Amino acid sequence: MNSDSLMVEGVSATAVHEAAHVVVHLKEYGTFRYVTLRSRSAESVAHVYGVSGGSPATLMAGPIAEAMYDGTVARVGTKNLMAHMYGNGGCDDIQMFFEDTTAADTGFWLERTIELVGQHWDTIITLAALLERHRTLTSRQVRIVLAELSKEAV
Repeated sequence: MNSDSLMVEGVSATAVHEAAHVVVHLKEYGTFRYVTLRSRSAESVAHVYGVSGGSPATLMAGPIAEAMYDGTVARVGTKNLMAHMYGNGGCDDIQMFFEDTTAADTGFWLERTIELVGQHWDTIITLAALLERHRTLTSRQVRIVLAELSKEAV
């Protein structure tokens, strides 16, 4: 992940954002009902519904993956990442992250999230491509895809 941009043809930043939420959430032992690029809310274009469990890493996975995808991380580095994301409008995910973590824990969770997104980047991109194609994926469908991808990695 050394390039300035990790964009993949046919995959939107929104799909990468939502796929990262889902992959990291499952890796952090959370559950969800479905992920969609067709939100029921007028305020958002995409959403993960029925979320339970997980960790603060789940909240930041979307914004961090999106920043990696569009090259922001390569341009500003991880040290200035939060300031850059806030300077560009921020999002509800970032606000919820800071509401759910103590000041002493934010550094740990940011580093943990960056590590998880980096480790599972190929899975996130694969899932984002499927999300673009199908627009909505259930938790069961995502788990099947992740199981197949883990078999291929062995």
